[in-house]
Amino acid sequence: MSQLTFWFGCALVALIAEFVSGTFYLLMVALALACGGLAAWLGAPEPWQWLIASVSGAVGLLLIYRRRRSLMPLPRRRTIPTGASRWKSAR
Repeated sequence: MSQLTFWFGCALVALIAEFVSGTFYLLMVALALACGGLAAWLGAPEPWQWLIASVSGAVGLLLIYRRRRSLMPLPRRRTIPTGASRWKSAR
């Protein structure tokens, strides 16, 4: 099996798994594997293919993580009643 077939075959499997699960994390993994396949197609040595796939996957996952964190609403601050308003009105 050639390196090109390996990378794009794994990318296809990750893409199918993403369609089943519906998460963007597996989509980034599939894109990272496709980047490794692109590096293989351009003739990069195997260690460089793994490095390109790893770095692109880590960057993609970090971008999704940051995007999801920015879209989450901030938690509401709950105030604990201290009874200070009762003390002022009792004077």
